[in-house]
Parts: sequence; C-alpha cells; structure tokens
Amino acid sequence: MRPFFFGDSAQPLFGVYHPPAGPRPRRSGVVVLNPFGQEYLRAHRCLQQLAVRLAAEGFHALRFDYFACGDSAGDDLAGGLERWTEDAAVALEEMEAHSGSSRVALVGVRLGAALAVRLAERCSAVEQLVLWDPVQDGRRYLEELTQAHEDWIREHAHPRPGGSASSRAQLLGFPLSPGLRAEIEAVDLSPCRLCPAPYALVVTTEGRESGGPLFPDGAKPGGSVDRKLLTGSPVWLRGDGMEGALVPAEALDVITAWLARRSP
Repeated sequence: MRPFFFGDSAQPLFGVYHPPAGPRPRRSGVVVLNPFGQEYLRAHRCLQQLAVRLAAEGFHALRFDYFACGDSAGDDLAGGLERWTEDAAVALEEMEAHSGSSRVALVGVRLGAALAVRLAERCSAVEQLVLWDPVQDGRRYLEELTQAHEDWIREHAHPRPGGSASSRAQLLGFPLSPGLRAEIEAVDLSPCRLCPAPYALVVTTEGRESGGPLFPDGAKPGGSVDRKLLTGSPVWLRGDGMEGALVPAEALDVITAWLARRSP
C-alpha cells in the first residue's frame, strides 16, 4: 500500500495505490470511486479492505479522494460532480501508468457509482463497471440525506436560541454548496438503458432499490449486465450511530470474484 499525491501539482489529489500482491499478477487496474460525505466516512474501511482483497487477487487497485475532499487539495465548498468526474479520469491515467495497461475497471459506491457511469460514457478504456447501491435519482438522494440530517439534529444536537443547522448548507456535517446541490439534483440514470461498458455488476442492498433496474436493455453485443441482491445493513448507512462502520464480507467477496472472472 503506497499513499501518494498525483495529478495537477498545484491542486494535487491524494491517492492510495495497492500493488498486486497475489501469486497471479494481472495487468488490469481497478479504480474505486467513493461515496459522498458521511457515506464515505462510513464506507472508508470497507473500501480499504476491498482494495486489499483486489490486490491479493493480483489487481492493481487505486483509491483516491476527489478534489476538495479528504486529503486532496481544495476548499470544502469547491467540489462538484463535473470536477470529480475529471478527477476520476485523471485517476484512470494514473492507474495506466502503474499497471502498464489501458484495461481498467471502476468500482463506484452510491454517488461514486453515478460518477462511474458518467465516466464510462466518456471513456472507452473502462471495461468493467461495479455499481454498488448506485444513486440513480439525485433529488431523491438529497431528500434522503436531508431527512437523515434533520433526524440526527433532532436526536443529538443541542438547540441554540434563535438558530438551527440548515440542511441546505450542510448534510450530516459536510458542506453542500448551491452548485454541488444543483449538480446532484440533476443526476438521473433512468435514460441509461444500455450499459456504457462491456460488462457491469450492479450490487443492490435489499430494500434500498431506487427506481427501476439500471441498464434494462443490457450491455453492448458480447457484454453482459449481472445483478446481485444483498441482505443486511448497507455499508453506507448505520442505524446505531454515525460513527459506525461495516466491512460486509459477502459484498467484498462478490465484487472481487466477479472482477477476477471478468479480468485477465
């Protein structure tokens, strides 16, 4: 595991590269696209463990923070979906430099899955897509986060005379600029009837379906769209406190095994 900075030296992105560690090194690379805000904090350990498993299967794996997130450069209010999609494209280039191959898979969780679809539509180098509980409807997603934010404030925060924490300015402790809000509200994956990559795995947690199935028309000739329904608590949502974290072995096994079958 090697932490490093990459991209524009004036606005560097922070990444963690996991080199192949298994008995059968592969040239294929996997780039992980994080969820947003509190969901990323809850999923962080899970995604770290996913990268470890992928490396053990011989993959090159890269995790990174988007601009204005985590340890990457940028003010908290400077982030946005278009910029984060560009960051993901830079991460693909970085992965190619590490692996020596243009073959790459994207694993996107929640809002990161929406970014993965957007990037696959622009970049033919993406051969596999793994979309875990993808955000398909940005307005519904914001409504869910807003409700969770207001519930937490009501249950945990001490009210201040004459003031309250606005769910428009922040969501569960993370700032939400008007620009980012507008970009998220515009997310709508329903027009994506055909998978933009040759192969896709859509992982959905039972009871968390959002709209109809992604890619109802399947994939391009020669490809396929596989689906896996998981039970239990989603990795990005805990009912026992915001500080909780899960490492769901079943989900990680499913994703790792699927990528191993689909990648040379």
